[in-house]
Amino acid sequence: SSTQGEKKFTNNTWSETVWELPKYWHGNTIGLYQDNKGKRQIIKPDGFEFLISKKLITSNKFRIKFHLKRPTKIFPKNTNEIDINSWYEFEL
Repeated sequence: SSTQGEKKFTNNTWSETVWELPKYWHGNTIGLYQDNKGKRQIIKPDGFEFLISKKLITSNKFRIKFHLKRPTKIFPKNTNEIDINSWYEFEL
């Protein structure tokens, strides 16, 4: 999708968003299905999938926050842009 972008965090500041197809991760809405006649149907996106390369994960634990542009959603909700302690934490 052309609406995927990345920001870099340095010196306690986020960069401007760079809108391009990311090299090491991808995201898609889950909003397309095939009906019983074989026709593809688009539904309002209610789910999202993300594929993240292990090259972006430098330890066995990492934190992540998702900010979706269309529809506008932030996961987890009510999180701080700088304090990552409120972000999702994953362990491999």
